Amino acid sequence: YRPGCCEDIILPATKPHVGTLVFLHGLGDTGEGWHEPLMMLAETFPHLKMILPSAPQAPVTLNMGMVMPAWFDLQRLDEQDPAVGLEPSVSNIHALLDKELAETGLPSTKLVLAGFSQGGALALTAGYRYGKTLAAVAALSGWLPKPSEFAKKADSANANTQFIMMHGVADEVVRFSWGRNGFKALQAAGRKGDFKGYDRLGHGLDVENEWADFHIWLAKIFPDAIAKAAGKN
Repeated sequence: YRPGCCEDIILPATKPHVGTLVFLHGLGDTGEGWHEPLMMLAETFPHLKMILPSAPQAPVTLNMGMVMPAWFDLQRLDEQDPAVGLEPSVSNIHALLDKELAETGLPSTKLVLAGFSQGGALALTAGYRYGKTLAAVAALSGWLPKPSEFAKKADSANANTQFIMMHGVADEVVRFSWGRNGFKALQAAGRKGDFKGYDRLGHGLDVENEWADFHIWLAKIFPDAIAKAAGKN
């Protein structure tokens, strides 16, 4: 595993560790950009460890070749973008997951892979291509890159792994319809999940509604963590 432009941000479990959430930021951001929302999450889930890696610096064609943190190149912002450089990032996220399993001794079914925007696109791709069964996968304001390749490259280990996609109806960057189409493609490939839309939300995080729903969803993935927290263990 090779860290990106910045050191990974690690929020350790503050109570006995029962699972890990890996959260991937969006284009041009770093793990630090999601530090505060993940700190909020950590208060609810003290038994979970949070990892916020950062993408490597790379030129982005869509942004006139400017160098910025990017999980892969974007040539155009639509569902048919070729996502050049996606494969190395998928491999690197798999290496990060392997590293976490080796260091903690957790079963892979105690790992959740999630992300925002381009990070959400990578989470869906890397999650369903991973050769070990994950607890769940999530994408906020994301899309499914190369949907025609999904079934061919997905790993059977995660055939039954659930997912959730959350998206702003007013998203002006990653269109709501692109997220919805990715959800339909995942459903068509036999994956089971939910899609939630948020009125008036653009390309960002709605803490009051969307992030609250993410808390509820994560609690269903890790009911043992909530039980332990309630028992103050």
